[in-house]
Amino acid sequence: MKDWQAIGYHEEPTSMRPMIHFANTHNQEISWSFLTNGMKDFQLIGDQFDQLAITLFRGVGYLGRPDLKRRPSDASGLQTKVVATPDSQLTGQLTFGGALVVTPDFQPTALQQAHLLLSQSDLAYQNQTINRFTTPLQYFMMNPTATAIKHAPILAVNDLQVTFSSFMQTIDGTGFELRLYNPTDQAITLPGSLELHQNCRIAELDLRGQVQATLATSPSDYDLTTFGPGEIRTYGIYPIQPRA
Repeated sequence: MKDWQAIGYHEEPTSMRPMIHFANTHNQEISWSFLTNGMKDFQLIGDQFDQLAITLFRGVGYLGRPDLKRRPSDASGLQTKVVATPDSQLTGQLTFGGALVVTPDFQPTALQQAHLLLSQSDLAYQNQTINRFTTPLQYFMMNPTATAIKHAPILAVNDLQVTFSSFMQTIDGTGFELRLYNPTDQAITLPGSLELHQNCRIAELDLRGQVQATLATSPSDYDLTTFGPGEIRTYGIYPIQPRA
């Protein structure tokens, strides 16, 4: 767009777009995706906009420079000072991480799951003992945990057809939050099921972690109900403590 200033735009429009997990272009015959492990910018280029361009590296020389070619006038934020950013230069050997996925059709749920596997590493630790003669504990300060850690599985998610978002402890510490979402524009009628390994109460939570309704008490299995297009849903999993 060559007349962007004449028609009143304050900045030149750009085809650059941000991505969080992946960028994709597809048609009726093929789907191309790039799963990012750090890169954030992409463009669709070519005469038919059928080519996917990914910004692998980007150097920034200064922050707060006024009157740029594509953004005239003052910079936002620092209006009276230009800050050099030498640590943001593309110097030395650089590496990047990501993945290409080529499939016959566009499957956003499968792509989100593939990104999760790419971007998150398994937790690991060494099972070892300490020689308290050669390694006295007083030389290595450690803070005891506030609560005892119990290694006991609580649930499994089976036949998941929606996307896993997060699993964390509830704000009050009495249970766990399981968040799932449907990244597609279609309803998913059979999203999967929960298999409970402990005696628990299942509740529906809002995005703030507040209980909206109790869904089941002490089930061994729980079938997830239909997810609407783009729906985000949070389940509360609350272990039921046996009475003394």
